[in-house]
Amino acid sequence: MRAKFYNLNVDGVSIESIHTAVLSSSHILDDNYLVQVLDIMKHPHKKERAWLEGAKRAIETKFKVKFPDNKKHFLYKIADYLFNNTFNQRMRRGMLQNVGAVWYERIYPKKGDDSNKEMSFTTLFNGPVVVEKKTVVVMGFPYLGNIVRRAGVIPRYLPTKDELSKDIQFLPQDQFIAKMQEYYRRYHIETEVVGTEVRT
Repeated sequence: MRAKFYNLNVDGVSIESIHTAVLSSSHILDDNYLVQVLDIMKHPHKKERAWLEGAKRAIETKFKVKFPDNKKHFLYKIADYLFNNTFNQRMRRGMLQNVGAVWYERIYPKKGDDSNKEMSFTTLFNGPVVVEKKTVVVMGFPYLGNIVRRAGVIPRYLPTKDELSKDIQFLPQDQFIAKMQEYYRRYHIETEVVGTEVRT
């Protein structure tokens, strides 16, 4: 349902295909992209866990079993593992590949010279990075985190396949050429970081 809400072009109905679709939905890191990614990949586990209770009741009904109410049952443990390990890793790799930056709720810098004011990560990033503190509101809930990208990296401004398809299908030739020139100019010339003030 979330994929349909964002008009994502999803082949199949697997969780991985939905995640891949939302992560590759844009090559521009903006608030719309972040809302979609966080809504689909984090919100169901962090804020809307009713689906887990629904799964629990369905299993109890079908197999005539009763889960104890006084301890965390295995469905929650499986969900925690998937979201905290598999899904987080998929999100980080997908964001890095598509928009050149990663959302972290918590960041773990290497110990080193504090005067350098640059953070280095042992995963995904090789060398110093810049960190932008960010708050994103998803379905009325604020998510506080950090946008992390390699130091000196120009944000990606390439259009997605869907964006190009729409341009080719609906734009007259002169407007299409102008659009492609704008993409070229943004990618090769602009060096501004998308978003607000970058802090280290």
